Amino acid sequence: MNIEALGNIGDFVSGIAVLVTLVYLAMQIRTNTRALELASRERVATEYREVSDYYGNPPVARAMSAALRRYPDIDYDQIAYFHTAMNKESLFFQAVYARHESGQLEDDTYQAYLRWYSSLIATPGGSRWFDDVARPIYMPRMLRDVDETVESGNHPDAMMVPIHRIDPG
Repeated sequence: MNIEALGNIGDFVSGIAVLVTLVYLAMQIRTNTRALELASRERVATEYREVSDYYGNPPVARAMSAALRRYPDIDYDQIAYFHTAMNKESLFFQAVYARHESGQLEDDTYQAYLRWYSSLIATPGGSRWFDDVARPIYMPRMLRDVDETVESGNHPDAMMVPIHRIDPG
């Protein structure tokens, strides 16, 4: 066997090694991506539990129920609770939007939270709050997604959620 033949064998083995390395790296990237998406979904769930815990306070639940129907024609305490609740929802959704936009959160999870947030905005009080408070301070691209979802009607009826059906009196 001459030097040229050995060189050809070396080139062939090198090519196989590069191919094996690329396949391995692709598998590692895929595994990493799945782990990142899972961690992001878990973080989103944890963050939403924190938002939801706020509704466990009866005055907050009553304020949300009243405000989704009649904001801003409610008493001062209810307005304060409602602003806090809606800002919590909005900041949470903005984080979901940013994760989705950066590729850390898959579309199904994003769409579920988009539909929920849009359901709040589709209510009479939510719509008024959104126009008065959210539009000036939240990301325009996110607001466009919400507007499109509200217009399409592709969201649940927030007024039918048990905590929002409370008769605030």
